[in-house]
Amino acid sequence: MRERKSPLRAREGRSIWIQTVGYPGVPIDEERRPSDATKKIDMSGMFVVMPGFVDMHAHTGARGRRRSPNTPTSCGWDTGFTTSRGVGHGPMTAAEAMGGSGDRPRRTLVLCLLLAVGLAGGLGLAEVVLRAAGLGDPIVYSTNTAYRYAPAPNQRVNRRRDAWITINAAGYRSTESWGKPAAFKVLWIGDSVTWGGTYIGDADTFAELSCVRIEQATGAEAVCGNGGVNAYGVDNMVSRLRYDRAGDDANVIVAVVGWSDFFRGKSNIGGNSWVRHRRTGPFRALAELATFQTARFLVFLQGDYPCDDPYGPAVARESLDRLLQTLAKKQDQGKTVLLARYPVVHEAAGGVALDIMPWCIGNVSTLLADMEQSIRASSVPYLDLTTTVRQALEVDSSEPVFYDKWGHLDVRGHRLFAQAIADRILDLVDYSGN
Repeated sequence: MRERKSPLRAREGRSIWIQTVGYPGVPIDEERRPSDATKKIDMSGMFVVMPGFVDMHAHTGARGRRRSPNTPTSCGWDTGFTTSRGVGHGPMTAAEAMGGSGDRPRRTLVLCLLLAVGLAGGLGLAEVVLRAAGLGDPIVYSTNTAYRYAPAPNQRVNRRRDAWITINAAGYRSTESWGKPAAFKVLWIGDSVTWGGTYIGDADTFAELSCVRIEQATGAEAVCGNGGVNAYGVDNMVSRLRYDRAGDDANVIVAVVGWSDFFRGKSNIGGNSWVRHRRTGPFRALAELATFQTARFLVFLQGDYPCDDPYGPAVARESLDRLLQTLAKKQDQGKTVLLARYPVVHEAAGGVALDIMPWCIGNVSTLLADMEQSIRASSVPYLDLTTTVRQALEVDSSEPVFYDKWGHLDVRGHRLFAQAIADRILDLVDYSGN
């Protein structure tokens, strides 16, 4: 037996260290044998009784109450017990027996390693599942002081539903180069409905489908630049039309808005889950999910907009005035313009447009009626897409038009909007083919 530097000694009146190397029914762990023993005695098949007292019923492996089997054995040695017939020498379970002496630091290390392996495996599996669902490679945004934010140029990512999202060099969502010569260069401006989400592929957005329809109807080349951006308010759209010089090449401008856009003011990227740098590392999808859920939780903590806010109607009317003035100025520059308005789900079913929104505005129907009258009285052509959606649902309500209650479109909705808007553009444009 090997002497250790321990308070438990028995040489010349002192205890010695007891080293567990095996357990009944479990093979001896050769690595645990003392390497510096001075003498080795083979006691195989023997029941050894050394001089001294014999404890015929010893509990020396009391799990969780003592540091290791060495402690009670050494204490017994000090009082004259040299042999014991135990009901639990050393480890008390087979799993602990396989682990050796049951020493707590070693057991804690093993448990920590097992937990680490389990956690890493769980995170890895979650990452695989989330990436298969389209997460991990989000759209990257750039920021500025004019229109606040927009998708950064030159990106192509694969997202949910195996949808490919392409941002060209001009910063517009399109598979075509904005610099490509074309008879129709259509610039779209709007919020997340126009953007199309990352669950709809480039070719299935109403912006791209409209260009296809225009080409089929005229035989002329058409390029569409989708400038729709998540959470844009009307003031973001106006600023982008004014400051984004890439849009100067457009000869057709289509602004697609919902009533809620007029109440947003100028949105900022802060507080949203969108990123400004490309993520790297093994857990990109988990990081994206965590960012999104954190942003939602912070919005929840902020609560709803106060119902006593008196500024909503004034903000909405001023935003409408700025939009109409900007589009009218584009008209004066010789461009064809169109203002289209989309409905939310409840409105398409016959409800009031803003009764599911957080703003508490008295007599909202009168406010929206006044705003629509102002639009129709302006020189800017107007298309209300509510009628388009209602008629489509009357014909066939089995295939969804909307992806969610806020007005985001599913594939059928994009097809409906593309047909209605492209036909209205063709009515406005005097195209001779020369």
